[in-house]
Amino acid sequence: MSIRLFADSASDLPKVFYEEYDVELIPLQVLVDDQEFEDMVTIQPKEVFQKIRQGKMPKTSQASPLLFQQAFTDLAKSGEKGLYITFSSELSGTHQTAVMIKDQVKEEFPELDLTIIDSKCASLGYGLVVKEAAELVKQGASADKVISFARHRCLHMEHLFTVEDLDYLAKGGRVSKASAFLGGLLNVKPLLHVEDGKLVPMKNPGTQESLKRILDIMRNGVKTSGAGSGHKPRR
Repeated sequence: MSIRLFADSASDLPKVFYEEYDVELIPLQVLVDDQEFEDMVTIQPKEVFQKIRQGKMPKTSQASPLLFQQAFTDLAKSGEKGLYITFSSELSGTHQTAVMIKDQVKEEFPELDLTIIDSKCASLGYGLVVKEAAELVKQGASADKVISFARHRCLHMEHLFTVEDLDYLAKGGRVSKASAFLGGLLNVKPLLHVEDGKLVPMKNPGTQESLKRILDIMRNGVKTSGAGSGHKPRR
């Protein structure tokens, strides 16, 4: 028996992916000008970027508990197995809310068969885990194989990226204001990775050095565990 897959919009995968692979989208909330939208449903990423360029500061919040209740109830009634791979619990309350609503739905529908995995991943690192799990489901892999594969991938996913500055990450609560202030003071382009689900600066070189450092780390097996991640490299 295969499995129904759920993923939230923090995976940064395009909407067409969810449609093509029949993955159920759990949209996070986006607040702009005192209006609340569902990410990728009632507002698209390009619109959010445009708002930022206009000087606005959109805010995000976890997925709606009502949405979880409806999705998990439908799953229970269908008799299918379900797997929800969530955005890192260190960056959003979505995972905790999903677990809470699952327990509530299970009180009414004890037959609910849903596994929830905290990916401890972010953005396309999280998206790659979802995409590979979805490909397995599409190939007809068993539920146990898909779940085991997803757990393994989450533990072995490495993230490496750089940004112009840390201001937006600090405003969104993703990194500390002290780190953002120091980066701005020194006028550096930070190199970051994900450590136990949190965004962590690795080094603060200039842009060209940042890109060179990323390539060097990748050539050496993406051993960010040396910076404290504790994860094995994923090749």
